[in-house]
Amino acid sequence: MAMKRKHEEEKDITLEQVHAAQKKWGDSLVEVGACDAAAKQECAAKFVDSVYGYANNKVLFKPTVAFKTGGNRHNFRLNREGAISYMVGGSKEYPEDKGFALKPWKKVRFDNADINLRGGTALAMGDMYLADAQGVEIRVAYSFGYTQDADAEDLKVVLHHSSIPYSPPAKDITIEDVQAAQKKWGDGIIEVGACDAAARQECAAKFVDSVYGYAKGYKTLFKPTIAFKTGENRHNFRFTREGAISYMVGGSKEYPEDTGLALKPWKKVRFDNGEINLQREYALAMGDMYLTDAEGVEVRFAYSFGYNQDAEGDLKVVLHHGSIPYKAPDAK
Repeated sequence: MAMKRKHEEEKDITLEQVHAAQKKWGDSLVEVGACDAAAKQECAAKFVDSVYGYANNKVLFKPTVAFKTGGNRHNFRLNREGAISYMVGGSKEYPEDKGFALKPWKKVRFDNADINLRGGTALAMGDMYLADAQGVEIRVAYSFGYTQDADAEDLKVVLHHSSIPYSPPAKDITIEDVQAAQKKWGDGIIEVGACDAAARQECAAKFVDSVYGYAKGYKTLFKPTIAFKTGENRHNFRFTREGAISYMVGGSKEYPEDTGLALKPWKKVRFDNGEINLQREYALAMGDMYLTDAEGVEVRFAYSFGYNQDAEGDLKVVLHHGSIPYKAPDAK
């Protein structure tokens, strides 16, 4: 009996296989980041061998944050050793590599714009979202090319182009933008206070992510009004997303003193800006904030806010200093 020709033996790649290959890539990257220092080279080699096709194919790999160094085209990793170095560093040939997988990443998800199935090969293009240990998610754009390995079951990457998404030049921030951001902050804290106890952590997380810059990866300087230093712990400052959420609703073991500013609850918030300073894609605002509780009692806090414009044109708070207004001593 005559042997079948190669193209007759190959099975056509399916969407399910592409999705499985993407999941394997993401899960394996997370696993490399979880390896201890002594095993990271071995882990990275296993990762590269399991998902890329260097063993049997020419692989075209343009990593996200690899770059050209002098006359060396290290922005491309066309061999197995270059790919391993990009993931975990430690290579004399690529001394600039810090190790992309060593962030470490805790979750990876693919959002395919489209997938092109071409018999024994497949192409995929879209956005990849990688979440770090703090839950901060970054987005990179990708194109992947897949081919079947020898047993026609697993797919191997033979093309991987990854890049930072293009962001158009930011438009200048306006007074109206700042006022809208302040209204969003005030409305948001009221909504958190209206959440039931079971949902308050989720509500606070949504609020913090929607108005502050933590989730965008921006360094955010937050000095809450009634947070305070506890022993050696500088809890009067909240430089992490978790610290900000705790200040709003409490319930954190790290910040046991927090009772939750948003849980008053407040019924009305208004900003009285002393001045707003517009700096093109940045803005600063200073003034008095008035918060009204369920009994109609209004309290006044002094504030400074700094805003940064994100890629979508929304303002995110990257500086927030709240304080109790100074009261002059009574005259004798």
